[in-house]
Amino acid sequence: MSGFMRIAFLSLCLAFATIGLASAYPGSCQIELINDSHKSVTVHVTFDDGGSQAFQMGAQDHPHYIDLHYGGFCHSHAHVHVTDAHGVVYDGWPNAHATLRIIPH
Repeated sequence: MSGFMRIAFLSLCLAFATIGLASAYPGSCQIELINDSHKSVTVHVTFDDGGSQAFQMGAQDHPHYIDLHYGGFCHSHAHVHVTDAHGVVYDGWPNAHATLRIIPH
């Protein structure tokens, strides 16, 4: 293999390795939220122990992860309520390891 081909091959391998590392997935005890819309959203999460959290996700924001490991073990789900300026976008009980993707409408 010539020097040029070897460099091209190594560059291609590095590109594929970088692409593989760039993608993230929810952990076994997480819910992943991805906002692919052009609007900011507000996320309210209620856990089965009564605890809650709320946060904002900007348009095209990086993924956010809701950790379901609390009280010493992994809980199976949480209530997730997502709204934008026009109303409710999502309201449900996704399971651990789920991905919720908010798309433009």
